[in-house]
Amino acid sequence: MRTIIIGLIIVLSYFLLKSIIKKNKIANKKDKNIMKYCDYCKSYVTEDEPCINKDANHKNL
Repeated sequence: MRTIIIGLIIVLSYFLLKSIIKKNKIANKKDKNIMKYCDYCKSYVTEDEPCINKDANHKNL
């Protein structure tokens, strides 16, 4: 009986830790889209978006 309870605790803690790690990975992916202010566009844009008024990207802001 004790071994069953210990086994269940180990399995539940495994799934709990797995879900916590997965949430942290999703949060880290969202942080990659950093918003910056572009003086040419007069708006906040990400580095991946092309500039509207110039033929340049926003990585150099």
